[in-house]
Amino acid sequence: MRGLVYCTANSYSLLKLNETLRKKHETFLYQEALYCKLNKSEVFIFSQGCIVFWNSTKDVTDGLLHLIKPFENEPLGKAEFDQFKFGYGTPTKVFQDEIILEDRNDILSKLVISYGLAQSVKLLVYENRIEGAIQSATQISQALAKQGRVPLTRRQIGRKIGELFLERSNINLQSAFLDTPEFFWDHPEHEPLYRLIAKDLDIKTRTQSLNRKLEIIHELFQILGDEINHRNSAKLELIIIGLILFEVILGVTNFFMH
Repeated sequence: MRGLVYCTANSYSLLKLNETLRKKHETFLYQEALYCKLNKSEVFIFSQGCIVFWNSTKDVTDGLLHLIKPFENEPLGKAEFDQFKFGYGTPTKVFQDEIILEDRNDILSKLVISYGLAQSVKLLVYENRIEGAIQSATQISQALAKQGRVPLTRRQIGRKIGELFLERSNINLQSAFLDTPEFFWDHPEHEPLYRLIAKDLDIKTRTQSLNRKLEIIHELFQILGDEINHRNSAKLELIIIGLILFEVILGVTNFFMH
């Protein structure tokens, strides 16, 4: 069977969404997640803007993605998407995007695995955003290496710093979702299964890579900030030189006039 994972927004208004869904469907609220039973499909909706569909048809998937739009906070321009395979058997295992569960009615095991899947697709959003920010700033580094200066006006540099700072702060504010979910404080017996899915999806390695890219963003801050400071210093030096020159000219003129 096939499962689908989406990230469509920065976050969802989960409580309001639950009020709407439970009028027609079976729902249950967990920490940071909402479970919903849609016909033969099971869906886990996470407050961080991610949805995990288990055994969902296209109609059910498209219908729910449309229904949640009013509950999206800061929708993404383009939703990120992934898929996985799952089945039932013994023992429970996770290997190369294929998931085997012993009990088809074990909602908590599906929730645990959904946490890892949601983290993975959220990471994909962060990875693409940071990569885009770094690539857009690559020309700055290249020009600095070749010309010794940044080929942008002061206003453009200020905007670029603002863009980089916004990306970095947005990711830092939401990065707690990439840690081990607080759900396991109350359900420690399910944490080994979460570790399996997190290892299979390289959550830890990808998070470390993301942090290194955030450090690159910080270095770009420093480069652009130093460039602005250099330009301000150069401008002040020219003003001071101009004032000294004016004073010299004024002094020479007064000397000859007297």
